[in-house]
Amino acid sequence: MKSPERMCAAQRIRTLRMSRGWSLLDQARALREVARRLRMPTVAQARLSTIQRTIARWENDGVRPGERYQLLLAHVYADQRGTTALGPGSDFDQLMTVFAMYGIEPLRISELRGLVADALTSGARGLLAFLSPNLTASLMPTLADPSRTDDELIAQLRAAVAGLNGRIGAVPFVRLQIGLVPIIESCRTLAAGPVPGELREQLLAISSTACLLAARLAFETYDAPSSTGFYSEALAAADRLPDPWHRALVRTSQTMVVLYSTGDLDQAQAIASEAVRDSRRGRSALVRARAYALQAEMSARANDIRRAFTALHAASHVVDRADPEDPAPGSFDAGRLQGFDGLCHLYAGNPAKAESQFTDSASTLQRPRDAVQRGVVLADGAMARIRLDEPAAAVQLLHECVDLTASTRGRVVAQRIREARFALGPWRDERFVAELDDHMHSTLIA
Repeated sequence: MKSPERMCAAQRIRTLRMSRGWSLLDQARALREVARRLRMPTVAQARLSTIQRTIARWENDGVRPGERYQLLLAHVYADQRGTTALGPGSDFDQLMTVFAMYGIEPLRISELRGLVADALTSGARGLLAFLSPNLTASLMPTLADPSRTDDELIAQLRAAVAGLNGRIGAVPFVRLQIGLVPIIESCRTLAAGPVPGELREQLLAISSTACLLAARLAFETYDAPSSTGFYSEALAAADRLPDPWHRALVRTSQTMVVLYSTGDLDQAQAIASEAVRDSRRGRSALVRARAYALQAEMSARANDIRRAFTALHAASHVVDRADPEDPAPGSFDAGRLQGFDGLCHLYAGNPAKAESQFTDSASTLQRPRDAVQRGVVLADGAMARIRLDEPAAAVQLLHECVDLTASTRGRVVAQRIREARFALGPWRDERFVAELDDHMHSTLIA
């Protein structure tokens, strides 16, 4: 049912467009132009007819603009006859009121005000939503003269990327993407200039990591072209580094994205095998363990159980002997390995062993950063309980998965939930399944 507040917002956003004398096509063009300027390829490369239909849904059906379009609309309406107008009574200010009527959180509206104000007074670098003022101040003169790159700037860039990575699960993916774009652009600009030789490798490593993260976030927001492009850029930067563990790390992420975005198991297996080959020559034991674990999962999915457990044993052997000073800290650990162990046992037809491994893995995934992975493990644990003929216990886990997916919007977790719900078909008339359906509908669909 369309709420009165949403329909009032729909009327107001239509009135705002018409007050400028714009047709749907005019506004679609304005949005696409801003998307090109802000380097948001999903909208920048979209057909105008597609954007028009999106606008019509806001105005006719009370559909709330998504976060990407919220930012684009804010930029469009901040420009009033060629000048920036953000104050009371401006189109921009009216748009923020409309956003509130749509039910957009006050914190998000405040953030949009700050993002647009910064961008229009400081150029594109004002989009550094999650960057410290110190880093912004350091970047401004260095981008003009990359030879001024120093250890402090490198440390700040590294910390900024790590900070964004640490917000996964706690901050919407689109918002993290917006924060990454200027960092990646800055790395491109610096790497093309005369950066001091001893710092160039560190800059390339940061660039590779940032592009890898951007590729994963683009996957989560269903932006396949951007994801593919960022993976290519991450690999290109990693190729220029002497230690191949950087390339292996990119390949481990790419393996899962290819599997879940295309369903092409053969291609995912091939990428996982490349990750293993690179990791064997690299210095990071944790990345090597992660590559082996992914190879184990791909083999299990291909019903090559013997190879799966061989790779799993190799991963366990490596992770148990990892150096505390590993160059890729946090990239993998024993708790995550237990999740892969459980999945292999599930495919091998041993749901009891799998359920035990999933439970142990979930107990280690307690940080906000672990929310997406915890959802995956819990959904897999639910599948194990279904195969143990414990559907009510499985549903209990799925309720937590639904809540995690509502907050993180993780694609993989959502897919796992759908698979588990399908497996609950024999119990579809049970009250606990009906309650799960209600929870899924109210939380993920409504």
